[in-house]
Amino acid sequence: MSINFNQPPWRQIIIPHKDIISNQTTAREFVVDLGDLQHLRNDCQADIENFFERTYFTEGLVRIIETVLLRLSGQGGDPVILLQAEFGGGKTHTLLTLYHLLTSPVIAKKHLKNCKRTEKIASLLESIENAEKVHIITFTGTQIDPLTDKTLWGEIATQLGKYELIKSHDIQKVSPGKKKLKAILEDSLPIVILIDELTEYVAKIVTGKHQKLIPSAQILAFIQELTEVIAGLPRAMLVMTIPKHESEIFSEEVTSFLKKLKKILGRMEIQHAPVQANEIPFIIRKQLFTKITSKEEISQVIAQYQRTYEETKLYLPLKQSLVDYQKQMINSYPFHPTLINLLFERWSNIPTFQGIRGSLRILSLIISDLWKKKDPHPLILPGYVDLENPTIQRELLKHLDVNWEKIIRTEITEENARAKIVDQTLGRQLQAFQLTKKIATSIFLNSLKDRSNHRGITTAEILLMNLLPEHKVILLNNILDKFRKESWFLHYDKQRYFYTTMPNLNYLIKLREENIDKSTVEEHIYSNIKKMIEKRPKTHIWPKTPMEIPDKEEIQVIILPLSKPHSSNETTKFAREIYNKAGKNNIRVKKNMLILVAADAQQIPTLLQLVKRYLAIKEQVNEKDKTIPSYSLKEIKDEFEHLKATLPYKILMTYRFAGISSQEGVFWMDMGLPKPSDDDSLTNRAVNFLKSQQLIIDELTPIYLVDRVFSKEEPSKSLREIWSLFLSTPGFPILENKKVLINTIKEGCKQNLLEIKIKDQSPITSTTKDEIPLDAQIINLTVLDSHDNDSSKLLESEEISTTLKDETALINYLFLESELQHPEITWHDFYRGVIIPLIKDKDHSDIKISITIEWKSKKGLSEEILEQQIKESLAQLPIRIINLNTKKKTENTTDKDH
Repeated sequence: MSINFNQPPWRQIIIPHKDIISNQTTAREFVVDLGDLQHLRNDCQADIENFFERTYFTEGLVRIIETVLLRLSGQGGDPVILLQAEFGGGKTHTLLTLYHLLTSPVIAKKHLKNCKRTEKIASLLESIENAEKVHIITFTGTQIDPLTDKTLWGEIATQLGKYELIKSHDIQKVSPGKKKLKAILEDSLPIVILIDELTEYVAKIVTGKHQKLIPSAQILAFIQELTEVIAGLPRAMLVMTIPKHESEIFSEEVTSFLKKLKKILGRMEIQHAPVQANEIPFIIRKQLFTKITSKEEISQVIAQYQRTYEETKLYLPLKQSLVDYQKQMINSYPFHPTLINLLFERWSNIPTFQGIRGSLRILSLIISDLWKKKDPHPLILPGYVDLENPTIQRELLKHLDVNWEKIIRTEITEENARAKIVDQTLGRQLQAFQLTKKIATSIFLNSLKDRSNHRGITTAEILLMNLLPEHKVILLNNILDKFRKESWFLHYDKQRYFYTTMPNLNYLIKLREENIDKSTVEEHIYSNIKKMIEKRPKTHIWPKTPMEIPDKEEIQVIILPLSKPHSSNETTKFAREIYNKAGKNNIRVKKNMLILVAADAQQIPTLLQLVKRYLAIKEQVNEKDKTIPSYSLKEIKDEFEHLKATLPYKILMTYRFAGISSQEGVFWMDMGLPKPSDDDSLTNRAVNFLKSQQLIIDELTPIYLVDRVFSKEEPSKSLREIWSLFLSTPGFPILENKKVLINTIKEGCKQNLLEIKIKDQSPITSTTKDEIPLDAQIINLTVLDSHDNDSSKLLESEEISTTLKDETALINYLFLESELQHPEITWHDFYRGVIIPLIKDKDHSDIKISITIEWKSKKGLSEEILEQQIKESLAQLPIRIINLNTKKKTENTTDKDH
């Protein structure tokens, strides 16, 4: 799925250099040593042109060049310049600029005249008489082999053609002294000596056997002598680079040397920082891009982001005003400032990365990759660094421990990487943005320690690095929360997110989960279900055979095992066996007293996984692993308590289907999701639900017995027979107990509908006894009435409709109209109070009853309700359905939905 934005992509506004687009640049392009350039004086004009085209003249660089040119032209200027910056902070590039400036002044002046800041440099360059004859001495410590090459003073004398003057000193590795040095240098004016990577040179000679060849003390002596000689010679200049921070050197010997060197130079050198932090974006743009097609479109893109930031500023970590940040975004375009900052604040702390040079290399690869993919984004954010690109991945990983490759694969790049798993759970439109993958990438790039020794980034920083005008803060927060629960190497210390090579608790728990078998999980679920049942009614948990369930005259609840969810054919077969088989005799009679509770097949995997994680976390917590960070341990304990509290509710969610006996075998009903206010009793949930559906009743109207139990042919039955009907007949309501039936019979006697005959006693219509003998006969008085023949037709006929024999008889209509939100009518009372009096009218003929139900529904009646509830219930009643129309009423019809 393609992604469309309201603003044009950066590719249409700013154009990279051709070699960047084609990815023809190499790491060497951004890390050139002075020693590589001596052959460029005559035959590499194109390279020199390209160098000046891509050089941004910072304020520091301009000051350094002006100082050197003033000194070489005899107009003053400091004799010694010490360049201090982090690795890759522009030191070597400054020396390269001086080298090209003095060796190719014609080419240099052409580019210098195009910039107001460099006009003075062009003028000074012209003032140097015979500028191309300036002697330029270069020494690069990384290219010199102390075992085979000459010493520092030997190299300088050789390049000036005066090696014989100090040959013996070079061989014996002893500094020649100021007198010799002056003799070598004063005939070569104007002269500039460029010394780069001296500490790297010293690092190679401070070990045991090399120390004997060139004592570092002799190098320090030579530097002191050299600076003093240079200071006394007009038109002589020394420019030297050293690291800004001693901590960048990983040797105590080199650190000691550097401290002594700074002390020697401190008397006369002028320190310069070639690059300020606010100039870095301009250097990057000059190095990587050739032109901007529309500054107005850049402003429009940034303005749209600014509006988003204004709306969400409470969630963002902007330390400066939005106006200042807008300027920063414009200067950094097409990169988001956070991408440039993380390279210089974090990756530049790695000695091998080398600041500007390392950043340019990475950014050039990113540009090339996105250009080929026709990237549609208006800005390049940290998350767009595609770690699936092998070249980009290798360039980053070469600075890190080898174990970081596993993190990248597991979390971001593999087909089943943790970030991709979360992305797949998002909506289809969001999946195209790969938001989780981008968040994970931005966290990875920020997992190194910054200059304040902080690793990782806050939630607010993640939002700033990934928020698009098209998305909301809450969306990114939700994705971040999901990803934290899925990741295997992501850590969160309650303030910052970061990766480490140490797996997090998610991973450790996953390993434990793999060792927990399904039977262990099911045993735990079983033990929790045991805690969620009541003593009454009797409950059977996970019976293996129907024989385990006795045939009793009381309600029994059967919790089916997870292997038998309500929707499977195997469950249907097992349920039928339960209703038909019981005990030793293998025959079940009282099937109407059984309530089945079955699990939702779709919820079972979630329940199993929840319990498996719970058990794994329990093991982890009990182990008390001291290597686990305190912030992780607190988090996992909180999750443990949460899962423990959640489990009963999850079991209720899973066991959401209740089943009762029906003519087809079993009739399933969905109990729906449990309410938070419900108790944790699985038994009560099933029983209360069936009560709400009036399938388990604690009160029965006498007219129900009259209608359903008796007939014209059998106007009386024993109490035992009636009780047996309720126990065994599918479709009959489940009575809470036998007392419900006895109370109904007593009420029927009071209403002159029933009477009781006990053995040889006279029939009675009232009794105060709590019990009635099972062999007592219950007589239906309405059937014995002389007019009850016609009423029996009403109860037994499928369609009650006849033609009046007396053609002169009057036809009377009884119109009833009632508007009820919920038709909570006791229909037996309606029958007794309305229909019975009509039946007892001596002049009545037949009665025809017609019921029309109108309801409102946006979607119409679902097939599940129609088939499993309404039709099933109607099938149990002596009613013939003439028309059951469930179609919605349209404008062209006057029929009501019914």
